[in-house]
Amino acid sequence: MQRKSNVIIVLLLALSLLASSLCLASCGETDETTETQPESGTAAEAETTAPSAYEKVKKDDWNGRAFTILCRDEGRNTYLRDFLVEEFGAKGNTLLDDSVYERNRVVSNDLHIVIEPIAYGDYAAVNQAILTQSSSGTDDYDAIVGHLYTYTGCAVNKTLWNLADLETLDMNAAWWDAECVTNLSAYGYTPLLCGDIVPGSMTQSACLAFNKKLMKDMNKAEPYDAVRAGTWTLDMLFEVTANVTSDLNGDGKIVPEDDMFGIAANAIDTFFSMYYGCGTRFIEVDADGVPGVDYDRDKAIDVYDKMYHGLITQQAFCLTNQAIKHTDVFIAGRALYLDNKLLGMSRLSAEMSDDYGIVPEPKYDTAQKDYCAFINGDTPLVGIISSETTPEFSGAVLEAMGAYNYTNITPLLFEIVTKSRNARDPESAEMVDVIISHRVFDFAYFYDTDLGWLVYDNLKAGKQSVSSAMKTAERSTVNQLKKLVKEMAK
Repeated sequence: MQRKSNVIIVLLLALSLLASSLCLASCGETDETTETQPESGTAAEAETTAPSAYEKVKKDDWNGRAFTILCRDEGRNTYLRDFLVEEFGAKGNTLLDDSVYERNRVVSNDLHIVIEPIAYGDYAAVNQAILTQSSSGTDDYDAIVGHLYTYTGCAVNKTLWNLADLETLDMNAAWWDAECVTNLSAYGYTPLLCGDIVPGSMTQSACLAFNKKLMKDMNKAEPYDAVRAGTWTLDMLFEVTANVTSDLNGDGKIVPEDDMFGIAANAIDTFFSMYYGCGTRFIEVDADGVPGVDYDRDKAIDVYDKMYHGLITQQAFCLTNQAIKHTDVFIAGRALYLDNKLLGMSRLSAEMSDDYGIVPEPKYDTAQKDYCAFINGDTPLVGIISSETTPEFSGAVLEAMGAYNYTNITPLLFEIVTKSRNARDPESAEMVDVIISHRVFDFAYFYDTDLGWLVYDNLKAGKQSVSSAMKTAERSTVNQLKKLVKEMAK
């Protein structure tokens, strides 16, 4: 997600305020101070009194109205907990939980509303509730948050409101993800939004971890300098991990439970993460909002070839099963690299004895401008059902929540939860900023087209060449896209 330049100032201010509040809570207030107070009218005073993003948002009085938001219940860490938490200071609450609780309290007081998150079930149940409300014309839920990949089916069926039409919601604001707005919209129809309002979505950003002990034992260089220099590429990753996979116990077979791997990976994430990390997409949405199949075929084929060689031929990849997961292999010290997402790094911090580092997914080549973090289908997204009778009310509340999170919760998430708790060195904390700076959404993937699943399907099947399958998938995707945009353009 492209962040605006003032985010660093916001981060520092948020941390300073957090530290001050913790001190007051533990030590009690005092009249004594050793700080030098700025003179009235100075630049320092002007900076500290500048209105925050949340302060700038319009706050109408909604006269105690309930704001009901339908949430997926099964993904408590990335869905429900973005909106519904126990009371402040409750047993088991994290600092992030308490901050969300405080967000609800502040927004409720300022807009004179009652926030009522509703835990409904798995994503299929949420989708059915959306379809039921839309078709019946009822107004049970003011907003929804659900599983992004399957949830887009509701967008295609026009059962979601066009958020671009709401005057109370500014999609150009810093707290909404511009990549999501552009690449999941069609013909000016924007049914889904992602951004600061759903902290769980930030932790879905794809990344890699590496084992520092193994790096040293194998006399390999840590990749931090390469990331900074812009030379951290797919070729470099596969060169470093070549010949690492090995039969540790000499039983003549390589299995996740016993042996060493160059990369421990989860196919459903890794095949997408590495491909999209190369700055590729299959469908582009043009300046007029028209999505079309538009990509560099030669580059796409070359990326696939590199991935096949690095993941399949080199056996730098272990399929997960019920007995052991890819993260288990890495924690056990039997993988040089782990392909994961920021959310998964919390297990490393808690369970791994070896030191590790965090880096972004590698680029395609040094000419690629940005490191790109793929956002998979488990990412939560917000929307409004098409039968909502007062969508301007829903938009106003979502806008206020997003702005509040941008000012107060996102800095906390990145600085304390994502960095301090999940990273063990300052370099990894630096890398987190790189990882979340450019998040990738592809229309082809999220709207379930054949091209969107091309790389995954063929690598999973062990197909060495993708050229022929690509031609077939492209033809079918063109036809799929015609049907999709026909519905979305109505």
